[in-house]
Amino acid sequence: MNLKKFIKSKLSNFINENPLKYFSRLNTHKKMVLNCYKEYMETNDLNQLFRELAKDLDEQSIATITTILSRIQEFLLKNKTFLLTKEEAEKISHANFLNKNIVKLGENIYTNGKYYLPVNNFLGTIFIDNYFIEEIEHPEKLKDKAIIDVGAYIGDSALLLSKLTNNNVYGFEPVSSNYEKMINTIKLNNCTNIIPVKQGLGSEEKTTKINIYGKTGTTCSVIKHQNKANCIQEEIRTTTLDKYVNENNLNIGLIKVDIEGMEKDFLKGAENTIKTQKPVLLLSVYHTAEDFFTIKPLIDSWNLGYKFKIRKATKESILDDTILIAECR
Repeated sequence: MNLKKFIKSKLSNFINENPLKYFSRLNTHKKMVLNCYKEYMETNDLNQLFRELAKDLDEQSIATITTILSRIQEFLLKNKTFLLTKEEAEKISHANFLNKNIVKLGENIYTNGKYYLPVNNFLGTIFIDNYFIEEIEHPEKLKDKAIIDVGAYIGDSALLLSKLTNNNVYGFEPVSSNYEKMINTIKLNNCTNIIPVKQGLGSEEKTTKINIYGKTGTTCSVIKHQNKANCIQEEIRTTTLDKYVNENNLNIGLIKVDIEGMEKDFLKGAENTIKTQKPVLLLSVYHTAEDFFTIKPLIDSWNLGYKFKIRKATKESILDDTILIAECR
């Protein structure tokens, strides 16, 4: 047996015999935990925050939030990596394997065997966890209704959402480079019911500047991140969902939102639509500690009859892509 096979065999035995000996790094969320969650959790009543968040959640959701919070506290105490369960490690290993099985078919054409993108950036939350759309208990109610994708990026999530309806998916993406890629994504997948909209959605109609980080543009926010390098800015237009829905006479079945910590700002401009049409909601709630603790109680306080779940994507991080799923009973 050569040295490589010997080491691989020993590691395999170690893992099988010690199912909790899996480690994961904090990745990009180290500074988020230190600069945001630490202060928020220390300056608020954590007992009250937790009880309001956990109220009426299912067991899996409660397990998700307790795992997240315990790992945050462990990191803040010891400032080191955290343990993964065997199940988590196996899922992450499988996800990493799938993420590497991408084929380049030509210039700006990549495929995972099912979908096609103009860039090699098949996000696991979308193409492995399927953005948790399987958690929707009554998908049949969406068949004839419009879907709103806020923070559509390159149109990847819109591909999944387009399968849920015979109506249109409106993909809101204000960043020019991402918007152009979304148009290409729609063409590559021959999607006829995705409508790209070069606009942001927030609490008011205005022109503002958005910060774009990194080469892929996956992180775009009107919030300036002091700890991120290589930032460029672009002027964008925003409107409110309520205004857009009224102007276009839309009947909304589902709203997905991932806009880097501006989710509560979006909700201010979408409150009337949510209260009157009661769509399914898929909301990112991890970008700030305030979002994590207060978005679910805020919507619950509207007394619309929503049932809530919280799920976290299969990723090697404490917080990444924690999603609030809300569906009316």
